[in-house]
Amino acid sequence: MTTPPARPKQFDIRRLYTAVVLIPAVYLIIVHLAPWALTLLLIAVGSLALLELYRLSFQSRLNQVLVGVGSATFVLTLVRSHVSLPLPELLLGGAFVIAVTASLVVTSAEHRWKDALITMFGVCYVGVTLSTIVSTRSLPTGEFLVLFLAVVTWASDTGAYYAGTLWGKHPLLPSISPKKTVEGVLGGLALAVAAAIVA
Repeated sequence: MTTPPARPKQFDIRRLYTAVVLIPAVYLIIVHLAPWALTLLLIAVGSLALLELYRLSFQSRLNQVLVGVGSATFVLTLVRSHVSLPLPELLLGGAFVIAVTASLVVTSAEHRWKDALITMFGVCYVGVTLSTIVSTRSLPTGEFLVLFLAVVTWASDTGAYYAGTLWGKHPLLPSISPKKTVEGVLGGLALAVAAAIVA
């Protein structure tokens, strides 16, 4: 019995269409529009990432009220530089509100503090990280620095995708992400370094 030939690896053409639309749009937002435009973009992208993090963390215990409070704190974290909100006070206030909310809406005493910590972790992990991009944009050379970050990130993602599709044979962490390969990681790293040097 002969083994059927392996199907040729195909690229997702939708990635090309997305890049054609998004690259000029992101460039316009970073370089030519007011800083608020970049903040709104980061809020939109970050909200999706935050909700995905909450879904993975809470699973069946996902509480809409607690997620709503966490999302509101996340938005404040990103807009703080526009409205002069100090980050330490904002995070302390957000942690207090999240803890109080968890004590009111989470019925299981066993999960109250755990759920509050997960919610606050999402705010810090996604919100504080993205807020540094907002702060960087306000620097004298902020447009270049943010654009540099976007180019290197895009190059890493593109290199990982094409290297993994063409040469990927060794799974990286199959239990977490079955399609990620060692070759993809190396390809992403190589193209990111090349883009950083050229930029």
